[in-house]
Amino acid sequence: MLTLTYHSLETLTKPDIQTCHRQFADLRRTNLWQDAVAGGITGFELTHGKAGWHPHSHSLIDADYIPVVALSREWRKHSAGAMVVHIKQVQPQNGVEEVVKYTAKATTFYTSPPLVAQYLAATHKTRFLTTFGTFYRASDPLPIHKSSPLHPTPFDPYNPIPPGAPTLTLCPICGSDHIQLIGRVEDDQIPDTPPVQIPF
Repeated sequence: MLTLTYHSLETLTKPDIQTCHRQFADLRRTNLWQDAVAGGITGFELTHGKAGWHPHSHSLIDADYIPVVALSREWRKHSAGAMVVHIKQVQPQNGVEEVVKYTAKATTFYTSPPLVAQYLAATHKTRFLTTFGTFYRASDPLPIHKSSPLHPTPFDPYNPIPPGAPTLTLCPICGSDHIQLIGRVEDDQIPDTPPVQIPF
């Protein structure tokens, strides 16, 4: 789990966020990063405090050991002097939760309408979750590497799933089973029913 901080900002604009994304992309192009990191998933987060807006990112990376001093040196070069870097070994399921659980700690600014307006304007159509390397397109339908046929669920008899359509797959990130649907599931299969008179 890698946490990077960026320079604090007095005001928040869309170009500021784009600069943060570009700085992280520059770090990923370094020899240090490419020699050690196979891939990862990154969540970008914004908080607000006495020093203004505080951008930082949390990344779960598939990596060999990286000396924090060397990583901090590279980050300082590519982030115009931002130095704070924290890296530790974690279990994948714990790392994913940390990365995706929030994009902003709104409690740090939700009581200030001007700050909320600034946040909404700066983050409109902004990507807060990025995958790369071995995690690239991890949110797309996954290849089926552990599957078994499922049956329509008993609590949904009016929307039967075509035989063989769903499969049970093992998530490569967290290791948990999840349902993946292959093909289109018809959504107009609920039969007509007479209207029900509700007594008053």
